[in-house]
Amino acid sequence: MPPEETTWVVINFYPNRLLASYKLKTEVVFKKRLITKEGEEFYYKGKRIKFDNKTTIYYKLVDILFGQSGEGGFYSYEEINNELEIQGEDKPTSQDKIRKRINNAIDNLTRFTHNTFPQTINQIKVINPQRGRGIEFNNPELPI
Repeated sequence: MPPEETTWVVINFYPNRLLASYKLKTEVVFKKRLITKEGEEFYYKGKRIKFDNKTTIYYKLVDILFGQSGEGGFYSYEEINNELEIQGEDKPTSQDKIRKRINNAIDNLTRFTHNTFPQTINQIKVINPQRGRGIEFNNPELPI
């Protein structure tokens, strides 16, 4: 019995010369979270979080903790401090002063955002200091 005939088709893709009908479809999916960012503004459940000034350490702290994805996670005091220094803040002279500056920023966050920044979500602290280590930022996904 003769072998079955097979037809091979070779398609060469040149990214700069793809026809519109052959463009590859790519899709980036970002999960919606309770705290979101648009430009320099932060939102909680769609309502703007009112920062008095975007040059304050507490605004910079939220921006650092939010990061690129908004997922949250753990950040050491040293990581946060390095980012603050990159953003133009003075270099503290000791580890104790680093921690104190960051903890003051957390306290000021509630006071100067006119209570628009959430303290807890589902009984979990949004910004949860880990004694002597750093800060855990919790930003859960919205249920679909």
